[in-house]
Amino acid sequence: MIEGYNPFNSTAPVVPASVEISVPTFPRIKAWSYSVVNQHRKCPQVIRFTKIERLPEPENTAIQRGKGIHGELAHLVNTGEWPEGALIPHQDIWKKRLGHLHGAGAIAEQQIAFTKNWEQVPWYGANVWVRIVMDAMLVLKDMVRVHEFKTGKVYPEHEKQKRLYALAALKLNPTLDVVVVGCDYIDDPERADDLTRFTRAQELSLEQEFAEFAEPLLSETIFPASPGVHCRWCSFRKSNGGPCAFG
Repeated sequence: MIEGYNPFNSTAPVVPASVEISVPTFPRIKAWSYSVVNQHRKCPQVIRFTKIERLPEPENTAIQRGKGIHGELAHLVNTGEWPEGALIPHQDIWKKRLGHLHGAGAIAEQQIAFTKNWEQVPWYGANVWVRIVMDAMLVLKDMVRVHEFKTGKVYPEHEKQKRLYALAALKLNPTLDVVVVGCDYIDDPERADDLTRFTRAQELSLEQEFAEFAEPLLSETIFPASPGVHCRWCSFRKSNGGPCAFG
């Protein structure tokens, strides 16, 4: 280019060297869960709104239904009793498939927290690094069986979630070497059994996998918006009167 030549025939603005352009930063998240990391991958700004600024997030009807069904299934597993007026669809099928869990000693909605070294600590204890809620876990003589209850559609991300539950079950049961994790798709009971078997030999590789999985969230300080198709379901979108500039 010829020195001094300006193809736009105008004077380009020059930012003085003394002017600093700053980007707002926020505190880092100290502990993660599978759902929070997944949300961060879609839009970091939502994590800023919910986990840092603590803005209330209205629940849509699908989320409310899912929570209701999960609560009823937890009641079934923990008490052996079928909830009165249950929302659960295909009740006869799920009574047969899940009704035995209480008598066998399964525990539902178990809240589990670990440090970064995968040492179990209280849910709100010091040095919590990850929090996990098991929908139902049954410890047998030679293996652990984990049930993950799902309402709605089947998503590829469910496979990774099963891997996290397998790792947690291995840590909770150090004398057992096999964990079987399955997703029970409550709205689609005709779906073939979705079971995956894990062994103690996979423990170290699973630890590394989830250290890498959580790192982008735990190192985040900017939490930028990431507009996309997911905006249409976001409670914070602009068209919904929320604080986001998009959607």
